[in-house]
Amino acid sequence: MLALPLLFGDRLVGVISIEREADQQPFTEKDRQLLALFASQAAIAIENARLHEATVRRGEQLEALMSSLQTVTSGLDLRDILDRILGEAIRISRTPHVKVLLLDKTSKALRVGAVRGSGMLPA
Repeated sequence: MLALPLLFGDRLVGVISIEREADQQPFTEKDRQLLALFASQAAIAIENARLHEATVRRGEQLEALMSSLQTVTSGLDLRDILDRILGEAIRISRTPHVKVLLLDKTSKALRVGAVRGSGMLPA
């Protein structure tokens, strides 16, 4: 077996290993060098994929925030606003369980304004 770290800069992003049957020739220094070259390129590809996913996710979050802002400023009634906020929160969090708590101005306590999903307990 030959195993090498997948390093991006000084950060470990994984390990790559290759194996041969016991009756095959052992790995050579040339094999190790070739795998090292591949490992460095693989680490870059993995990091680029992670950065792309993070960028896409951030874009989705910003889109949801903009949509929520438009909802809040559109003059809809509170129930419609809360429903849209729940929908956007579900979309960006990728979970069907969302709760919005609203501040009760009189008691200064948080109260459940809207809930979506099963198993959501009131606050």
